[in-house]
Amino acid sequence: MARFLKSASVLALAATVAQMKKGRVMTFANQGLAIAELPEVTGKILVSEERFTTSDGLVIVMNRYEPVGVETTEVLWCLPCGGCSRNYFDFTVKGSNPEAFSFARYLARRGISVITADHIGVGDSTHLPDQPEITTADFCADHMHEAVHAFRLRSDFSQKTFVGVGHSFGSGMVLTEQYRHQDFDLVVLLGWSSIQLAMVYKDGTIKAISDPSERERMSVTNLGYNAPDVLREANASIATTRVLPAGDEVNKPDWCVPASRSVRVPVYLGFGEFDTLLDPYAEAELYVDAPKVVTAILPGSYHFHNLAEGRELMWSGIATFVREASGNR
Repeated sequence: MARFLKSASVLALAATVAQMKKGRVMTFANQGLAIAELPEVTGKILVSEERFTTSDGLVIVMNRYEPVGVETTEVLWCLPCGGCSRNYFDFTVKGSNPEAFSFARYLARRGISVITADHIGVGDSTHLPDQPEITTADFCADHMHEAVHAFRLRSDFSQKTFVGVGHSFGSGMVLTEQYRHQDFDLVVLLGWSSIQLAMVYKDGTIKAISDPSERERMSVTNLGYNAPDVLREANASIATTRVLPAGDEVNKPDWCVPASRSVRVPVYLGFGEFDTLLDPYAEAELYVDAPKVVTAILPGSYHFHNLAEGRELMWSGIATFVREASGNR
């Protein structure tokens, strides 16, 4: 993991001393990865579609994944990356076990409820082609808040710990929603930079966004240079509209920094070794009011962790974080 961990021990020591003074807990590098996969607690899960109609008549479409025969205590509310549908969390890869690349099914089999949601303007949720300017980050976050709030009031969810999970743009939206509504008891932010988005460039380096003509194709940023065709096909299979201007807003340098600094719940930050950011340790330092910050770096992974080797160790690490941080071990 040479890209991010050249000076990990020095950074971690400095951060530990600083955070001990503040009464916070912060861990770096592989602390958020499991040493081994967690065992399944059920052999069967139930997958269903949920639809929520907002106060102004727009529809948010979700998938729900429930472990059968298990009384769950946490629900992961998952928001996908820009230009991707909620199926980012439920990939199917040709020639593989149908669940081998599914974050949602993996976590459900380990006793955690999972909901994956398409934002307004994304996937199966309502699109507003005649009002493209309306889908700002605040607009999307406020509408998703309506759905989260309604689910919290339902008898089948009212006693659960709600965990906001985002990947890339989805993380920016989790932060925006948390900043405006404090919807989540924990947050899991994956492949995200509140400071400065970076991309893979044609010279092989990962740099802050500058000249678009010099960037590698997006599939390289997501999967790397040598990904097999079946993974590239899986990547393409979840493509949908990119919701604007929300996507451009949250990706502006430092736009989400105030939201990050305002988080007052435990935080899990997950990155690939070759992810779309410059410094995971600087990202972790933003969460000055979070009681706990766990940072994990998945070796060899590019931006799409859910299609990377070793993904199960990050998934198990997230499950462990959720259980420990919510007090439901």
